[in-house]
Amino acid sequence: MKVSPKAIGLEGKQKIYLLNLKHSPEKIPNLIDTDRVFPAYHMNKKHWITVNLSSDISWNAIEELIQESYDLVNS
Repeated sequence: MKVSPKAIGLEGKQKIYLLNLKHSPEKIPNLIDTDRVFPAYHMNKKHWITVNLSSDISWNAIEELIQESYDLVNS
């Protein structure tokens, strides 16, 4: 989804791309860094994270997060 950076507490006017992914609640606190990964935007923050695709997060990291999300949702 494309939103204003203010929606997740960032500065700037140019819209950014976000991706919501399910994740295990035990690991979420270690993933949150307020630049690349945030508490979920418009989702249950206990089970979901938001990834800022407009940040410098690596595609390998995104792939790993997507795979874990898929595994959790598909189980």
